[in-house]
Amino acid sequence: MKKRQIPFFGKDMSLLCGMNQKDIKDKVVLRSIGVCPVCGKGKMIQGTAGWTCNHFKDFRDMCSFTIFGSYCGYVLTEKDAVDIITRGYTEVKELHTRKDRPYSGILRLVGEKIEPMPVDNALDRRCPFCGGRVLETGTGWMCENYTGQKGERCKVFIPKTVMSREVTRQEAETLLAEESTEALDGFIYEGKEFSSRLVLEKDKGCRINGKVCACPKCGGDVYIGRKAYNCSNFRVSDIHCDFVVWRQIYGHRVTIDEVRSLCKEGKTGVLEFFTKDGARMERTMVMDKEWKVRLK
Repeated sequence: MKKRQIPFFGKDMSLLCGMNQKDIKDKVVLRSIGVCPVCGKGKMIQGTAGWTCNHFKDFRDMCSFTIFGSYCGYVLTEKDAVDIITRGYTEVKELHTRKDRPYSGILRLVGEKIEPMPVDNALDRRCPFCGGRVLETGTGWMCENYTGQKGERCKVFIPKTVMSREVTRQEAETLLAEESTEALDGFIYEGKEFSSRLVLEKDKGCRINGKVCACPKCGGDVYIGRKAYNCSNFRVSDIHCDFVVWRQIYGHRVTIDEVRSLCKEGKTGVLEFFTKDGARMERTMVMDKEWKVRLK
């Protein structure tokens, strides 16, 4: 039988099976670039994938936040990673789309992810709460002061899709200017289409809110419907309130503010309407004693 040969590693190396920590004279120190901006407990350590948080106490108390080495065709430097963990975003870089088209943008920390954000495609309106520019991202429009981190921050983020409905750029501009849209159609929940509006609030950001005002007839809530503004007590058996204001009256699209005026004051200002023949006429909407809307 041929004798098995033991591999020789030379004078300065040992067989792995015979090594222990006492044999290692030089301690390996991983380079840290700062504290993790997500958990605030670990340190960001550079590795093969980029920079990763090293916080691990157990599987219930751990952080896997990672700043990858490249995004959108741009390879990050250590300074870029430091900028992300200290101020939440990089300087302007040349990024590339999936079709390899270059564009100017920044890499911003949003929650636990790094989002590319074009800097030359901001909305005309600025954030109504902090005055920052509102930049377009792949998923929506985000205030430049939004980081998704804990503590004081701007919460303005307008998604491009809400409840399966696409939000247009103009609707986003309206939200920034008015902090509310008019009645919108096309939202879908559990396979059913419904109408509502988008509102922008300082503490909650962008959300759906179909409530308009209190019902003048029964005291319930008036909500936006697909064809009309209806009382929420319509389906309540012991109330069955039939208060309604149609969303289209003689070619005029009734606004939310006009419904509020009707419910609170019993009338609107002078508005533009059209006859069946297309003739223009100016009238006022009023509410009669039976809670019906009439033109006067």
